[in-house]
Amino acid sequence: LSGNNVNAQVSAYTVDQLQITPAFSGFTTNPLFPGTGTLLAPAGLQENGLSTVSLPFTFQFLGTGYSSLNVSMHGFVTFGSAPSLTEISPLSSTDTYSGAIAVYANDMDLANATTLLNVFHTTTGSIGSRIFKVQWTVKRSNSTAGPAAGLDGTTNISFQLWLYEGTNVIEMHYNAFTPTGTTTQGQIGLRGANNSDFKNLNYS
Repeated sequence: LSGNNVNAQVSAYTVDQLQITPAFSGFTTNPLFPGTGTLLAPAGLQENGLSTVSLPFTFQFLGTGYSSLNVSMHGFVTFGSAPSLTEISPLSSTDTYSGAIAVYANDMDLANATTLLNVFHTTTGSIGSRIFKVQWTVKRSNSTAGPAAGLDGTTNISFQLWLYEGTNVIEMHYNAFTPTGTTTQGQIGLRGANNSDFKNLNYS
């Protein structure tokens, strides 16, 4: 997604859907959890998590430059204020952050958090043309009753957020995923400072 930094509305962003080769290339650097969040039995199972991460460059979103973002374990990031730990619907939320990018916002769990099953971040490229990347490799919950009540089998879901230095392009990358439990839809898209300014993308 790309937009005009002068216009502080997410409706100004344009969307292109592309098939990229290779389809998905994962990484496992800088795991964020366990950290701030809710750790439940068995030891290592994390139901909620949130981490504020410094960006290696200033990223422009809706006309404002940001040097950090808040990474939720539930498949999204926010700019400005952090969301609540249990937030799973950032586009429609009444939380008052300055903006949000939902890559695949849903009820995600780490069962158990490891150096391979986690939320990661890395930076690639050289100064002036760097890409900041966040990768979620998590388990999708198919129950609202808590993580122990129905994790989506043994299947992990992996997806990434890419933020480009200079151009301020936003990319979302997805690995193939076949759910083994009840199908639940999440949110994919952008939100501004409130839930009346949003761009919710369709699944296809």
